[in-house]
Amino acid sequence: MVITPADADHSSCGCRDNARWTYFGNAFFNVALRQARSLKNAFVVARSLVQQRELRARFEPSSPLIAGGVNVQPLLIPRP
Repeated sequence: MVITPADADHSSCGCRDNARWTYFGNAFFNVALRQARSLKNAFVVARSLVQQRELRARFEPSSPLIAGGVNVQPLLIPRP
């Protein structure tokens, strides 16, 4: 499984000196994973949060991507 914070034609927003997280990193690890029941659902939530933040800031969309995972998903057991 590969998750990227941006597609090949865009950069991820939020990269700066002394930043702990990019927009996507914060949305995925600090927000979405805490509420989602799967990695795929967490990705969908994070992508939406990033898109909303980019639109508010009038940034060009970074278009986060997720690929693969057909063999990995069954091994990932959601937390109760």
